[in-house]
Amino acid sequence: LAEKIQTVLKDFGENINIGIFVQDAKTGKVLYKKDVDRYFTPASNQKLFTAYAALQSLGPEFRYHTQLFLDYTKIHKGILKDNLYL
Repeated sequence: LAEKIQTVLKDFGENINIGIFVQDAKTGKVLYKKDVDRYFTPASNQKLFTAYAALQSLGPEFRYHTQLFLDYTKIHKGILKDNLYL
């Protein structure tokens, strides 16, 4: 597992700013960890700036409209037996 994670991280370069902790949910055994003792700026802080920029650009009345697409003929006994597209 460690080798696979390291391989993926190499694609991001040496200056990647990330902490990783992987633990087996059943046994509690730590499977992988990287920079677990470092402090990081929470991603939530970045979301605040993004939300502010969106509010300023799009305005407070802007709404996203989400559509769902599916083949109704593939619903059997209330269960969709096909893809649902969002």
